Amino acid sequence: MRSVVGVVCSEVHYGAFWATDTGLADLKAYGISGDEIFEITAAAVGAALHSLEAGLRAQVGPRDNP
Repeated sequence: MRSVVGVVCSEVHYGAFWATDTGLADLKAYGISGDEIFEITAAAVGAALHSLEAGLRAQVGPRDNP
């Protein structure tokens, strides 16, 4: 199961266009519920946003926080 979750997380993290119905069907086949799939996907999106923000900070420097 862990490898299927990792594949789907990687697909979402590196480009949501890589995520397919097949990957989601594989998760369901392992008995992962829709709520758990949502949580997995949300975590992968959060990690992707964190990476994006880190890359942007590296290019333009830290933002001023009042």
